[in-house]
Amino acid sequence: MRIAMERGGWLWVAFFISFRVIVCQQVFSTEPSSMLVPPGDNATLACLVKNMGGECRWQKNGKPVGLFPGKYSLPVGEEGDCSLTIARVDLRIDDGEWQCQVTSSSVSSQDALVSSPARLTVQVPPSSISIQSSSTSVRPGGLLTVTESKTESVTC
Repeated sequence: MRIAMERGGWLWVAFFISFRVIVCQQVFSTEPSSMLVPPGDNATLACLVKNMGGECRWQKNGKPVGLFPGKYSLPVGEEGDCSLTIARVDLRIDDGEWQCQVTSSSVSSQDALVSSPARLTVQVPPSSISIQSSSTSVRPGGLLTVTESKTESVTC
């Protein structure tokens, strides 16, 4: 603060105020985790960001994924929520390594984010099952009989 007295009795007071704006960088609070999903079910890969200033993006197997209506969607109006919902999971399209990405909050901040990969596995039942024991092969719908106190090796 500066105080100055001028002729004529006027008193001038000058204030110098200094402040610094502290901006926190964006960081993941939740990264996507691997999951098993039956075909046809919906799946949500969670991705939450604190101090989010950038935009959400997703990639699968290292390639960008478009947000196609009815297939892939992000929450609307949820600040910092980049979670991806996948409708009607399909083995051919959705099975793979997924990553959540957030663009930098500004040109100079360099705070872009890329999550660790999360494996989405579409769990499809086997087309056929066969059971074999060390002594016999079991036909579909058949029974396998074992003897008590006798070791038997069974392969499925």
